[in-house]
Amino acid sequence: MVESFQLIAFSFRTRAERVVWCFGELGIPFDVLRFDMNDSTSPGYMALAKINARIRVPALIHTLENNEQFVLTESMAILRYLASLPSKNKVHLIPENAQEAARMDERIHIGLSQMDAHLWLMFERRSLRRSTIPEQMDSHSAAEVSQCIHKNVSKWLKESEFIAGNSFTLADILFTHLLDWTRGMAVAELEPHVMEYLKRMEQRPAYPPLWKAGFQ
Repeated sequence: MVESFQLIAFSFRTRAERVVWCFGELGIPFDVLRFDMNDSTSPGYMALAKINARIRVPALIHTLENNEQFVLTESMAILRYLASLPSKNKVHLIPENAQEAARMDERIHIGLSQMDAHLWLMFERRSLRRSTIPEQMDSHSAAEVSQCIHKNVSKWLKESEFIAGNSFTLADILFTHLLDWTRGMAVAELEPHVMEYLKRMEQRPAYPPLWKAGFQ
């Protein structure tokens, strides 16, 4: 049995595109099962329902050579897993140096807690029309995201070419998405050197096609 990877994702851009990008950078062949989130009869919906009752993407199904299946959810956990597998083309998205890897993890956690969580709350209120989220929470989240960009991200990109040093890592996949999300929702104005960083990331061959289509 040949091992295989299947990614379950919605038909529109979500955090699942982080995984698509990671696959591309690592050169790992994979299949994507996309579906309309409102179509409960689609193969994708039914496959995801068996994994995640809340129908949240992404979900990864890794079929091993012994035909066993390893199932994983949450985008950053999937990225970590894929990047931890033996690399056939010697691409390392996690630094081999322990201190550099720890720095990458530190910045990923900053992004998840200070940007990702807040951007999702704003997206729920603005795009999904979740009226249970108070307007003042939207303002608070916007301030938190803006502060993280100007006090952390801007500083990092003045010091090095990438988010966590001088090589492309998982942190760049995460922060490119977060910065693009910020820009799409007009949450904060990005400084010229941060915009230049985004342009460089968008030019990478593995950059997800759905992200190139613009923010939804």
